Order: sequence, then C-alpha cells, then structure tokens
Amino acid sequence: MKKKKDAPINNQVQETVIVENEVQMERITDEINQIKRKLSDKTLEAMHQMGQLLIEAKAKLKHGEWTEWLKNKIDMSDVGAQRCMKLAREYENPSALTVLGVTKAIAILRLPESERDEFIAATHEIDDELKSVEQMSSRELEKKVSLKLKEFKTQKAERALLERTAAPLETKSKLEFHTNMNYLNESIDGLLDFVNECKTEDDFDDYRKSLELLSTALIEKIKKIFESEEI
Repeated sequence: MKKKKDAPINNQVQETVIVENEVQMERITDEINQIKRKLSDKTLEAMHQMGQLLIEAKAKLKHGEWTEWLKNKIDMSDVGAQRCMKLAREYENPSALTVLGVTKAIAILRLPESERDEFIAATHEIDDELKSVEQMSSRELEKKVSLKLKEFKTQKAERALLERTAAPLETKSKLEFHTNMNYLNESIDGLLDFVNECKTEDDFDDYRKSLELLSTALIEKIKKIFESEEI
C-alpha cells in the first residue's frame, strides 16, 4: 500500500521539475533574445553574456534538443553558440578585454591558457616594429598567434625527439629494433609536417634552425640504431 501512495507523489515531483525547467528555458531564451536586440551580437560583452546563458541552457536540454532550440528559439548556429560559450568559460572578466574586440579575443583563445596573459602583456615585433596586442590589427595578431603555436609545436617535438634519442638502445630482439624504427618514422613524419607548414621563404627561415636540429638528431638516432642493433 505504501508503494501505491508513493507513485502519485513521484509523478508530481517529476511534473514540477519539468515545469520548472520549461520556465527556466523560457527565461534563458528571452534574456538571450533581449541581449541580441539591445546590443550587437558581435560585441565581446554580448557574446560573453549569451555564452553564460547558453551554458545554462545546454545543461537543461535533453539529448537532441540543443540544435533545434538554437535554430527555432534564438536563431543561432551551433558554431556561434560554441564560440560564445568558449568566451564565457575562458574569460571570467570580459571587460578587461573589450579593447581587443571579439576577433582578437577569440584568436588569443587558440593559445594555451598558461601562455595568454604573458602574450597579451608583451610587445611583439611586426614588420620591424614593436607593437602591443592592442596596437596590432586583427590579421597581425592572428598571424602572430599562429607563429607562436608553431613554436610550441616545434619545442614539443624537439623535446620528444631528444628524449627518445637519449633513451638507452641496449636492445637485442627484432621486436625492440622495430619499436625504435617506429619512433624514427614518427619523428620523420613530424619533420615533414614542419616543412609542409612553411608556406613562404620567410616562414622557412624562421624555422630553419629548428629543422636543422631535428635533422641532426634524426641522423644520430639512425647511427645508434644500426650500430647497436642486431638485425
């Protein structure tokens, strides 16, 4: 008898939760549309506010409802929504970055979080001229961010390669030999990636030293493999 009494209560609780969720979704929808009407949806502040609301909305929607809600309720693409949510997650205080504008703020998000403050505070050489992030054009900043990411990738590959080169090669079996060769092939693939990313002669000059270091390490690796292994 007790279970029969509990069933209606549980149904009432579920109905209450559903109603409350619908009310909250209506509130979020109205607030987002108000922001879009009052402010340009391309301002950093507006995107940040909408991002916070979108994060809240996505947590309340069921699987499969997100894209339809974006399209029918707030007329926003999934790409646009993800951009707003990323800004809201990454920038706790968007007012400090309003001078940068949306394009620059989003470009800086490509950098690792640990590197962003230092990048923003630093001056950067642009065509033989030192400029702050605020002084750069959006195109200049995006190019500088891309170069910085290439530097990080180069440094990561160099560290990985040097670690592998320094590893002991006292192996006897063919299996261990082929494992070393796989390491070597991965390193060569990484070297080719660097070459493919260099689109102009200036780009190649920027990374020539890194390429030479990788090449030298690869040659040493080959020598050690063939000197120490019995095939």
